[in-house]
Amino acid sequence: MLVTSVVAQETTSKFEHHANLVGNILNCSAVEVLGYNDYNGCEISDTYNIIDSCYMEIGDATGVNIYHLAILSTDYNNGKKWDLYSDRVLLMKKGEDTFIYDNVISNEPIMDDEIIVPCERFFIPSEDENNGTFNQPCDFELAYVGDKDYEVGWNIAIQIRDDKLYIVGLCVWEHNSDLTYTKRIAYEYETGKFPLDRFERSMIYQVKNDKNPMQE
Repeated sequence: MLVTSVVAQETTSKFEHHANLVGNILNCSAVEVLGYNDYNGCEISDTYNIIDSCYMEIGDATGVNIYHLAILSTDYNNGKKWDLYSDRVLLMKKGEDTFIYDNVISNEPIMDDEIIVPCERFFIPSEDENNGTFNQPCDFELAYVGDKDYEVGWNIAIQIRDDKLYIVGLCVWEHNSDLTYTKRIAYEYETGKFPLDRFERSMIYQVKNDKNPMQE
């Protein structure tokens, strides 16, 4: 297998249904709702499954802001295969405010023989262990790991500033099972230069081909 995981990222917003956030209530448009699940004050339609979540405190001596983040997915089995109702969503909750991004989390479908949803997970680098993917500091990374025989993955480094998310790093890496072939391409950005809402899934494919998606 060559980079089918990365190539699949080219598809964006192909869905009939879309995330619909009104206040602190999140629905998937035109999909019947049987109930809601509370996520730190945000009522999320049961169409969505929480794939991963994290909690962080960001601030300084003048004050600390608390953020709850979650990765949501609308996976369902149509009787023949696994599918998605709509784009997967990155959700951020701060106090009474809810923010969603439906342009970043991978939309690859679950394979029949898999249980794990094939999309990014949260990774929070530790300053003490210096285990981040990038030189530029970030608040969290969205990390994807693909096939195990020919492993392909990527990391998206994100900083939170004034309740907005900014990309500070993009990295795509790949290697075969015995590590006789490895490849890593990464780009880093100043905080505030690359708002997450400008990200497109196809940018992962651009990085894989050694093209900086934010090059001026």
